[in-house]
Amino acid sequence: MSTQLLEPILAGGVRNTHFFNGRLLTAEAMRAEQEANRRQRQQLGQATGHGVVSGLAVEPPTLTAGPAVVHVTAGLALNRLGQAVALAGDVDLALTPATITTPVEAGLFTDCGVSGPTGSQSPAGVYILVVAPASGFEGKAPLHGLTDQGAANGCGNRYAVEGVRFKLVGLDINSLTGISTTTRSQLATLLATDDDDPARLSRLRNLLAHLCFGTEEVAGFAVDPFRRTGGVSAFVRYGAVDALNLDDCDVPLALIHLTTRGVRLIDNWAVRRRVAPAAPSALWPTVVGERRLAEAEAVFLQFQDHIRKLIQDNPGTAGTLVATNYFRYLPPAGLLQVNAGSLPGITVSAFFSGTLYQDPQGIEGAQLPALLRATFNYPPVDLTQGEALWLYQVRENDLAVTGGQAVQPYVVFTTGHLPLLGDGRFDMSRWNYFHFT
Repeated sequence: MSTQLLEPILAGGVRNTHFFNGRLLTAEAMRAEQEANRRQRQQLGQATGHGVVSGLAVEPPTLTAGPAVVHVTAGLALNRLGQAVALAGDVDLALTPATITTPVEAGLFTDCGVSGPTGSQSPAGVYILVVAPASGFEGKAPLHGLTDQGAANGCGNRYAVEGVRFKLVGLDINSLTGISTTTRSQLATLLATDDDDPARLSRLRNLLAHLCFGTEEVAGFAVDPFRRTGGVSAFVRYGAVDALNLDDCDVPLALIHLTTRGVRLIDNWAVRRRVAPAAPSALWPTVVGERRLAEAEAVFLQFQDHIRKLIQDNPGTAGTLVATNYFRYLPPAGLLQVNAGSLPGITVSAFFSGTLYQDPQGIEGAQLPALLRATFNYPPVDLTQGEALWLYQVRENDLAVTGGQAVQPYVVFTTGHLPLLGDGRFDMSRWNYFHFT
C-alpha cells in the first residue's frame, strides 16, 4: 500500500518519552529519553561529518615507560555514526592489549565492539591506531523500592560515563589491492630490515603515508572516471585505511610501525583527517566531495611534519639531503627550510638533484597562501616519473635574510602542472626584484 502525501511516516523514527501529569516515571522511560537525545546528537554529528575536530595527536611518550608507548593528547573527534569521541586528558598509551579486567560496559555505545591484537604484546608490523567511544559505570547511588518508606535497600550505579577506548588494527600490505608491483616490492625491501638509516626510515614513512592516501589508486580516476563498483563510483573507497574496513565507531589517529625495538615510526597525518561530510554524489566523489580536499590538506601537513623532523633529527647532514633518496612522493606544494649556518635546512641544488626544476622565481608574501591552497586540487608529485617542479622565493623572507635578520630562509616548490606564478609586474613592490621575460 502506498504512503499518501501529508501522511506521517513514523517507522524507525526517534522515540521521545512523552511526559504528562499523572504519568509514573520509570527508569525505562528516562533511559528512552536519554537514548532519543543521543540519537538526535548522532544525526547532527553525521550531518557534520567524521574525523578529528581537535587534539588527539599521537606523539613519542613523555615517560620512559617502555619502548612501545605513545603519548596521546586530549581532544575530540566524530566517528561515522556521528558519535562524539572525547579524550578529557593526555594519556601515555602502552601499545599492548590490556592485562587487567575490563570494566563493565555501561551500554551507551552498544554498536562499538572490542577487537584488536591478541596475546601479551603487539607483534612487529604496521598498524593504524584508532580511537572509539566507550562507557563505564562510576560511583554508587542508594536504591529505594516503591514501598520502602524512604529506607534504602541496596545501591546501583550513579553515573554511566562516556569515554574512549584505543586499539591497534594491523595493516597487511600483502593483502592490499590497487598498488603496483613496484610499490609492493619497495615496501617489502624497506620493511625487511630494522636499521637506523635515515633514508630508509624516511622512504618507508613516505610510502606508507601515500599507501593510506591512496595516491596510486586515485590516479586511476583520470584513466577511467566512469568505472563503477556496485552501482557507485569505484573511487568511493580507496587507500589502505578503507581496505581495513574499520568499524564505523573507529576514528583513525596515527600510523605506527612497531618492531622488536619498539615504536620506530609515528605518522599522524598519514591517516588523520579533519572533519568532512560525505560526498553529495556517490558517482563523482572525487570531484564534488570534501574528502579529497581534506586529504590534500593532510598530504601537505604530513610532508611538512616529515621534513621538519628529518631536518631536526639530522641537522648536520640536512644540507646534503637528496629528495629522491628520501621520498618517493612530494606533495603538490611544500615549504623547505634552507640551510643558513646555525639554522639547519636543505640545500636547493642538492635536494632537487636529479629532479627537473626551474631556479626560484620571486613572489610576494600576499600570494603565498593562495598559491598553496591552489595546489590542493592537484595530485602528489611522483619523483620516479620525472615530473617538473616550480620553485619560488618569497620577497619578504629574502629581504629579511639579506638584511641580516635571524630568520629561517625557505623556498617554496609546487607541482609543474600548476601555471607558473612568477610573472613580473613592474613596480608592484620592488621594480627590480622580479624576473622579467
